[in-house]
Amino acid sequence: MKKPSVAPTQAARVPECSAPTRQTIFHRDRARLSLAPWVISLGVLLVYLSFPTRNYYWDGIDFALAIENPTGLSRALIHPHHLLYNACGFFLYHVVNATGWHVRAVHILQVTNSILSALCAGLLFRLLRSASGSIFLSSLLTLLFSFSATWWKYSIDADAYVPGLFFLLVCLSLVLTARKRRPFLAALAHASSMCLHQLAVFFYPVVVLGMWRQSSQLSLRERVWPILQYSGTAACVTLAAYYLCFHLQTGRFNLPAFAVWLTTYLHGPHSYSFSFDLWHNIVYTLRGHVRLFFGGRLNWLEGLISLPVAVLIGLLLIMIVLSVVRLIQGAKEITWKAGTAPDAEGRFKSLAAICLLWAGVYLLFLFFWYPHFTPYRVFYLPALILLAGIALARYELLNTAARRQSAVMLVAAVALSNFLFFIFPLSHPQKYPPLSLALEVERAWPPGTVIYYLAHSADSKLFKYFNPSTTWRELGAGAVGVREDELEEIYRNAGTAWVETSALDYLQSSPEGAKWLAEHIREGRCYELVNHAYRIRFIQLFPRGYPAQPSETPMRMAHVSENPFK
Repeated sequence: MKKPSVAPTQAARVPECSAPTRQTIFHRDRARLSLAPWVISLGVLLVYLSFPTRNYYWDGIDFALAIENPTGLSRALIHPHHLLYNACGFFLYHVVNATGWHVRAVHILQVTNSILSALCAGLLFRLLRSASGSIFLSSLLTLLFSFSATWWKYSIDADAYVPGLFFLLVCLSLVLTARKRRPFLAALAHASSMCLHQLAVFFYPVVVLGMWRQSSQLSLRERVWPILQYSGTAACVTLAAYYLCFHLQTGRFNLPAFAVWLTTYLHGPHSYSFSFDLWHNIVYTLRGHVRLFFGGRLNWLEGLISLPVAVLIGLLLIMIVLSVVRLIQGAKEITWKAGTAPDAEGRFKSLAAICLLWAGVYLLFLFFWYPHFTPYRVFYLPALILLAGIALARYELLNTAARRQSAVMLVAAVALSNFLFFIFPLSHPQKYPPLSLALEVERAWPPGTVIYYLAHSADSKLFKYFNPSTTWRELGAGAVGVREDELEEIYRNAGTAWVETSALDYLQSSPEGAKWLAEHIREGRCYELVNHAYRIRFIQLFPRGYPAQPSETPMRMAHVSENPFK
């Protein structure tokens, strides 16, 4: 006899849907975790693109001049310190302009750096998440990295540091977070970084230690073989690229000459050489680490105060006070005792050893070589961030809501301070007096204008770049002045002639040159920026006996302002 069917009760239906619910939650958490680095990268990128710097790094202008050089893809793009950076910039510049967008090279390099820096944030988040297991901690320290003063400044400028570090982080990610060992891809990533900036060479022991520690369960042969594959590939690719570029630039094959060419920077001016003054090196190193995270001055906001800025300043003061008070209150409750599982403890020790080696190698080299130049320290900034993440996770220093709130306010205060007193002011041309003057003289320099110089400087290159219709002619050592017929031809073609600071100083240094100069200039026909930070002068030259024009009104310009980087 068939039993009557009974409708399932509510209790009976729960087991049928509980497993799918857990599976749904699991997939939802995985999706959230996979989206987190992209969300952070996108947010960082939007901030970067909103406030590009107008206080251009001198190397960035030099790069842009080389990229826009009318000679095209030539040996002028090759430089041993950042071998292929200009070549990559040249390719991007012509690709963008081929689409019909007429964009200057310096702006393309700025946007490229911002994109790569945002990707660096995503890569660092993955490394932090893999080590700490905390999305909150990883997000917090990634934002601290992204909005630290020096990294933020060069992420919105034109320089080779950001793409160089990007490929280092790609290399480290391939070593530490990839499920399968990929020594050849890691080697190509490291070689790419070394071809963008020479300082990436010091990352080699970091990769070797990372590959060694990550394969601790394997036999000696299985641990050594991938390291040899990585080392051989990275060395061959890098040396081949450098040697080829050396030959293209010099036309030589000589190995001793190649070695000298590789180390050109070490044989440069005294300011770029090694320093063994221990006290000054210690001071510069400590100062460099402060500047790595904090930048700007209060007086840089002068003339830029508005209601939104005033509100942000007030918010910054509140966050500083609250975070300091909470940190003091919570300091008594901290117990410096590891509270992590044994497997996590092993991961912490392994990553800490890698990061300590990473920071140590760069610290040691930069302690003696060019120690006062802070931007080079961005090459080990991720190591410092990762070490901070390991300490916070290992000792569970953010295990309460109050501590997490304090940490959030502290990082927000650092970012807001750097924005208000550093990034925001430098996004205005008037806060960079040479740029303001370079844009202003464009009205006095019509097409056909010729500028005479003796030696290029960072300031003269800035004027040359932002006045592309001018022609710059080298005066030449030993010259007493410019030929009369040459000056007459310039004015006959509706142009003007000017002499720049270096050539002006050279002419005034001899009685013959000073006499010639006095016969070819007129009172008030100059642009200059002379103060404690700058010495920029442009004086107009006239052929002897050239009649005065009604439009020749005095145009002496003197700006008095501080240089943020002097």
